[in-house]
This record gives sequence, C-alpha cells and structure tokens, in this order.
Amino acid sequence: MPQTGLARYRKLEVTELEGKLRSLPQAPLLVGEEGVRLSLAGAQGKAVLAMRGADFLLPMDGSPSTHILKPASGSFPDLVENEFFCMRLADALGIKVARVELGEAGAIGFLQITRYDRQEADDGSWERIHQEDFCQALGIAPELKYQEEGGPGLNDCFDLVRQRCDAPAPDVLRLFDAVVLNFLIGNNDAHGKNFSLIHEKGQTRLAPLYDLVSTELYPELSANMAMRIGRAKTANEVTSKDWRALFQGAGLGPAMAIRRMHKMANDARLRSSQLIKTAPMASEVLQIISSRAAAILALRVGN
Repeated sequence: MPQTGLARYRKLEVTELEGKLRSLPQAPLLVGEEGVRLSLAGAQGKAVLAMRGADFLLPMDGSPSTHILKPASGSFPDLVENEFFCMRLADALGIKVARVELGEAGAIGFLQITRYDRQEADDGSWERIHQEDFCQALGIAPELKYQEEGGPGLNDCFDLVRQRCDAPAPDVLRLFDAVVLNFLIGNNDAHGKNFSLIHEKGQTRLAPLYDLVSTELYPELSANMAMRIGRAKTANEVTSKDWRALFQGAGLGPAMAIRRMHKMANDARLRSSQLIKTAPMASEVLQIISSRAAAILALRVGN
C-alpha cells in the first residue's frame, strides 16, 4: 500500500475500478423531467482517485486525490466524448482548462480529469491547493448556484474577479472568454459553482475551467442559461443589446470585446473542425458552434 507521510492509498485493480464506476448512479430519477439541469440530474457519477504512473489508487483516511473520473452515462449518450471534445476545444483556443483524457476500465469508458488544485511536493507526496468556487467566494449557498434561483449572475462574477484576483485585468478577459465559449458550444449549465478562484503562493487568480459540456445536445435538459447574458434567458434570445450589457458588466469596451469575440468565433469553427476525429459525436456540437459563431460574427460596433 503506497504511503507518503500520513497519506495512505490502496491500489485498485482494473476489475475493481470497473465495479466502482459501474456502481455510480446511472439512471437518476430526475431524468425525463422537463427542463432538468445536467448537474441536478446526477447524470455523471464521479469517482475521486489518485494516480501514480498508470496505477489508480484509492485515497484513504482523507488523503488527497489527484484525478476525477466521470464514467459514461446511460442517460445521456456520448456525454464523456462531449465533455472531452469541449475541453479539448477550449485548450486549442488558448483557454486554461483542466487536463482531460479518455480512459477505460474493462467495459466502462470514462473521462479522466487531472485536478489543478493539487501539487506534488519534493518528497513525492501530494498537497492540496486551496480553491473556492464562486458561490463559496460570494457567500451563496451551493443549492442556489443558478441565477434564476438566487445564484450569482455574470456581473457578480466579474465584480468578484476584479475585487479578489491579484491580476484582475487578464482574469476578467479569461472570464469573458469563458462566457463566449459557453455560448458557442451550447453549455447552458455554466453556473456559479463551475467557476473558481485558486489561491497559490500568496496569489489569487481565476482557476482553469472545467465541466465544459454542450448541454444543448440534450433536449430534455433546460435551455435556460445558468447565468443570463444581459436580460436573455436562453442563448437564442441573446441580442446585441444583451451583449453590450455583458461588455458593460465586464468593464470592456464594445470595439475590443467584439474583436475578441469575432476571433474566438472564427477560431472555434476552425479548431472544432480539426478536432472532430477525437470525438465522432462532435459533429453535432460543431453545428451548434457554426450557428452561434455566425450570430457573433454578425455583431458590429454600431449595432
């Protein structure tokens, strides 16, 4: 049993890992209810484990995990490939995201996510890096993570970054890019707990993105955006006036913001076409990206 200091782990054989992943919730009762949220549906059971080389380890006695595993969901086909593609696309666009890989344990496929809030010490042990999601940072109860239920809106998020981050200007731009990316891929579930601040070496910054999924692919999920753009509840309702409200909340000039959006829209179309081979189902996401990119490219400073 691997041990470092007080940390304790037990190695998991592939068959045991497969059993543990198979036992995670796969058919939540909420699925099928109109407008259910992905996070509330419990569609993705998560296993927190540690990895040393190619070995999966079960943390014991509160020892730090290093990876999160999300197995394939029977309720939402291709969800693993969906998130893998969206995360890889964000990375290809130069947006900081958690590292993701596809893996298998027997017959169970999974998304393997490297935790960015861990670091390896000189003695080989793993240490936790303090982070807090936006709901925690704003003192909002986690069950109120959606704006329509009393959770934070985008203006609250930009204000938080300006007030708490040591380098607010680049982090505001990173948050703005995240909003545009979620619009492009059709991620309506980007709520207050899906953004975090990370505290490291005496500095506070916006954490890498995670949980990037095109929820628009699943008609049984809510079409309402977790955080509105301007006054728009759904992506299809977003107008130039709503984008301008976002620019104002982010403290960005319209000309600069639109140039940045145009570049991301063009880059997203190109990069997503190149990444199709990594996830065959991504052709459906590409259709959403193409439509949303066209809407962004129609924006002009004067309209």
